[in-house]
Amino acid sequence: MLSKCWISFKIACQNIKSNLLHTFLSTLGIVIGVAALVTILSLIDGMENYARSQITQTTSLQTIIVESRHRLQVDGVWVDNKNAPVLMPQNVERLKRKLNNVSSVELRTSGSATIFALADTAKTATYFYALSSDSLNTEKIKMKAGSNIFDGHNSAIISETLAKVLSSEDGWKSTVGRKFEMHGNTYTVSGIFNRDREAKRRIVVPFLSLSDEVIRNNAPKLIIDSEKVEAVEKIKSEVENWLAANYENAEQNFHIFTNQMRVEQARKGMLLFKLIMGLITGIAVVVGGIGVMNVLLISVTERTAEIGIRKATGAKKFDIILQFLSESVTVSIFGSFLGLILGMLVAMAAVPIVKLFIEVPFEAGFSVSTMGIIAILAVVIGIIFGTYPAIRAAKLTPVEAIRRE
Repeated sequence: MLSKCWISFKIACQNIKSNLLHTFLSTLGIVIGVAALVTILSLIDGMENYARSQITQTTSLQTIIVESRHRLQVDGVWVDNKNAPVLMPQNVERLKRKLNNVSSVELRTSGSATIFALADTAKTATYFYALSSDSLNTEKIKMKAGSNIFDGHNSAIISETLAKVLSSEDGWKSTVGRKFEMHGNTYTVSGIFNRDREAKRRIVVPFLSLSDEVIRNNAPKLIIDSEKVEAVEKIKSEVENWLAANYENAEQNFHIFTNQMRVEQARKGMLLFKLIMGLITGIAVVVGGIGVMNVLLISVTERTAEIGIRKATGAKKFDIILQFLSESVTVSIFGSFLGLILGMLVAMAAVPIVKLFIEVPFEAGFSVSTMGIIAILAVVIGIIFGTYPAIRAAKLTPVEAIRRE
């Protein structure tokens, strides 16, 4: 079987070589169709890569967030969940010991409070944030004075805006080292930060400095960072099992969120766009396939004597079908290859044009899946549009073929 296929392929290549210009013109439709398809798919792959990079920059794909549901939807109406459990530090410590492949497990909570410096009695309203980590993450903020590390449970890091409110005549940087009171606790300012394009009064304190009452009134979130993106789903499953084992109605009372949902949404959007554009450009490929079928039908007419002689010397119907299918597939592969090269060149030429209008780090993406689609498409076109001419050639009898000649 393999030897017959190889012989048919060599005969097909000889026929194509003897009529190279005729073959090229017949495959022009496939070349244009495949080129359009490759260009579209490559640009969409580039768009998907750009979307992934933007999502990665704005959110951590390795983060898992666990929070209590304080509102539930009952019969289409949102109601308060009075039985919502609260994640407490001692519970989180037990969970932390059970998890693998995590870089950090942190409790965070936030709310509003009034504070006043011990040097005077003036009260100031502010937003407070409590972290169970030992320091404030400074990747997205800038420290303006002092340190971002909590020096014990009674230290605090405040925003530049709040420092200016609390400052004395010596200037806002002199706020470092001053003491103030919040939620009945006394804190010492260890550092001042500034968040770009934001002018809010903020104070960040250690989570363990808060009382149980404050924690329950400002339900915390559990932030888990995985060491690898691939481990996110496994860790999420472990957290779900732990919650189910330690809390009643955990599925109803807790919400677990991962940022991979955004990546999945972007992927689905790009896939939909890719399918729609692929179907549109696929019309040109079908037109090219019809051109190949037309050429093969003409070839059957021109080569009736050859078909008759082959059948008279013992060739079977299957041999004739295999010969013309091999020729059809070979022509389709030839046209698809030219279309692939042309499509890649057009995609690369389109990138600078896109950058002229939109200043984004956008590049065409040539994925293995795109190359695979083109390879499969070439074979499918050859088989579909070569089947009818091949069957028509196989039905010719030796006498009929010679008489036509």
